[in-house]
Amino acid sequence: MFVRLLISQQPELHMSRIRQLQSAMLLILWLLSTFFTCGCSRTAHKQGSSSMSPTIGPGQTIIINHAAYRTAAIHRWEVVAFIPPSFPKELWISRVVGLPGERISITNGRILVNNKEVVMPVSLKNLYYTESTGRTGEIIHYPVSVPTNAYFLLGDNSTLANDSRYIGPIATQRIVGQVETK
Repeated sequence: MFVRLLISQQPELHMSRIRQLQSAMLLILWLLSTFFTCGCSRTAHKQGSSSMSPTIGPGQTIIINHAAYRTAAIHRWEVVAFIPPSFPKELWISRVVGLPGERISITNGRILVNNKEVVMPVSLKNLYYTESTGRTGEIIHYPVSVPTNAYFLLGDNSTLANDSRYIGPIATQRIVGQVETK
């Protein structure tokens, strides 16, 4: 009788262990997803130039959220960190102005997207984007067609910034994260 009782309890014991294992695996998956989507994928970086002044000054510490665009889209006016094509060991900071598939022009401080002026957020009203700095090396002729896998980026200090006016639209895979000021 004891043997018969022991045999009949084995399936219950086995199912209990399976449930425990499933619960443990769900907990591990939750912890991993939290690690990769929360603050654990942020790094501090000191801005090395005045290209984003007055928003981010030279020497100011910023936080780069490397996970920001894993689950969300990049939006116009966000500040992003990217690796410029000609300087693969550097990290540059700029503002997203043109989205994939758009045609961008800059005229008299106004940004035109597909021949229509875009309204800048109130927080950016003090910025004036120049179509050109007159420096050597500019490659842009307006309007600029932004490829479907790229963004048009500008520095807030547009008279000094090396940005998409010089290096062209930036490929999506070169954008490493969203910038947050500290």
